[in-house]
Amino acid sequence: MTVPLPSLFQRRTLTPDGIRINTLTGGRAGGSPVLLLHGYPQTHVMWHHVAPALAEHHTVVLTDLRGYGDSGKPAGGARHEGYAKRTMARDQMIVMRELGFDEFAVAGHDRGGRVAHRMALDYPRAITKIAVLDIVPTRHAFHHANREFGLGYWHWFFLAQPEPLPEQLLGADPEGWIRGRLSMLRRGGHPFDGKALDEYVRCFRDPAAIHASCEDYRAAATIDLNDDDASAARGEKVTAPLLALWGEHGFVGRHYRDVLAIWQQYAVKVDGCPLPCGHFLPEEVPAETTTALQDFFRERNLARTSPPDSNPLAFLQSRRRPSPVVLTMRTTLLRWLLRLTGAGLLIATAAMHLDLYLTGFRTIPTIGPLFLFQVIAGFALGLAILAAPFTPVTRRPAVDASIAAVGAGYAIATLGGYLLSLWVGLFGFHEIRSTAGTVAGILEIAAFGVLLGLAVLVYDPQRAGRPGDPAPARPARLPALAAAAISFLTVVAAVVFGVSVATASSGQAVPATAGGTVMLRTATIGGVSVLTNSSGRTLYSFAPDTSSSSACYGTCAAYWPPVIGNPVAGQGVTVSKIATIARTDGTIQVTYAGHPLYTYVGDTAPGQASGNDINLNGGFWHEVPAAG
Repeated sequence: MTVPLPSLFQRRTLTPDGIRINTLTGGRAGGSPVLLLHGYPQTHVMWHHVAPALAEHHTVVLTDLRGYGDSGKPAGGARHEGYAKRTMARDQMIVMRELGFDEFAVAGHDRGGRVAHRMALDYPRAITKIAVLDIVPTRHAFHHANREFGLGYWHWFFLAQPEPLPEQLLGADPEGWIRGRLSMLRRGGHPFDGKALDEYVRCFRDPAAIHASCEDYRAAATIDLNDDDASAARGEKVTAPLLALWGEHGFVGRHYRDVLAIWQQYAVKVDGCPLPCGHFLPEEVPAETTTALQDFFRERNLARTSPPDSNPLAFLQSRRRPSPVVLTMRTTLLRWLLRLTGAGLLIATAAMHLDLYLTGFRTIPTIGPLFLFQVIAGFALGLAILAAPFTPVTRRPAVDASIAAVGAGYAIATLGGYLLSLWVGLFGFHEIRSTAGTVAGILEIAAFGVLLGLAVLVYDPQRAGRPGDPAPARPARLPALAAAAISFLTVVAAVVFGVSVATASSGQAVPATAGGTVMLRTATIGGVSVLTNSSGRTLYSFAPDTSSSSACYGTCAAYWPPVIGNPVAGQGVTVSKIATIARTDGTIQVTYAGHPLYTYVGDTAPGQASGNDINLNGGFWHEVPAAG
């Protein structure tokens, strides 16, 4: 049965040594051949996510191991030699040769990985590459067994007991055993396709299949272990490049401290990495498993390890790019760098806005609350970036896509707030332009550029609409659409910021009076008679100033424009108190009773004095009383 594999795979039944081996072939004509071997208690159907993707570039062969699925189930023999890995490896070699492949790559999960290991030892000229999924060598497992191993792999010892005890117990409820094993070993959610699970149950209901699988484990503890010890004694190692993948949450990831170091004792060239799952990699994390296998098998076939006196540069000359494991590690590192950088930039932006808000923008109508909003949103988004997982949360594609869309929408909304504040701050208040505000704008744009890079890396386009993948194509595209929207708004932010910087004032606001005559008057505000200009704007003094110099330039002058021109006394003003000082920019500033005079951008109409007693730019500001 091929469900849920698509129709691009054709069934063939081959009979090496008279044993029926259920075989499926498909993929690109002329593509390099790849053999996929399943594990316990499954069949070839376990590759239904991975095989169609590999078939885009390879000729893919899937088989049921002898004793499993729809393959033959011969007797095990007195020494269990009928299910020795050497025997099962011979089956697969004959199948591949009958299909016309003298050399090929192989990937095996669980029991299939142990068959693949023996194939690479017994047929080194045939195996070009080997990938083993979630196993360490059988020999290492038995020779380093302890209490934790016995409790974690208890089924190894149960299934290896002499017949008929295991067969009788499993035969009483084969479906319960299968569903229980798959449920117990999974981590979060339910990764198994319903049709695939039904297929595993269908095949395991056959008493011959139960007996054969027990023989498989009996062979591992006896004849396989003897064969492996003999190979080790002869110094045999796998010479083909070997990729080891394992689930970081499964027993292999939790029990063995250094999986690669273990495999390096049994193979000449080893790469590998953990994946975020339990034992069943191809079904728990199909996208990650597929990517790792595609990258590994796509590399140019490396020449087998040569003696030391052969060309020492042959290996380097044959490589086109770093190994997939190195690329995976680099991608993970890059994701973390992007995550931390994006969060850091947003937090820095929020901190800068907080400083601006506390030191002056809070007094400016409209823009103050917007900056406060940015502080809250910036910190929240920064923390969200640090906390958000890279891997799917629920492993339900529609739900995960919705979560991603909500997160992207929040980022877009925050960016919209930034754009609005930039527009108000740089176009609505031309006289306000501070160095801190400029740096904050640059940080905002950089932060969202980094977040865009993170979104693009996390999104896996191969997952969307892949044949045989249960993930619906439309929800899977949502993260890509969100990333595109963020990208567009980031570009808009950069354009808006560039235009605003180009058109805003260059650091000095328009003075209260650009030149000519300055009329000083008085007005009553809050019961106090204060000095104003001819427009009724309240005039202020700055505590650090002296009667001969001003301490307010640059950013300070943008908030507090100096009163420039020739002073003339109006009603209520004492002429003898009026004077001028020369500013460093060559302009003449009006003083009153020895105080250089300023207006405040926060006052938008006569009768306002919102700048009184503000601590800003290194000193306090006070309205100037008519008495001086």
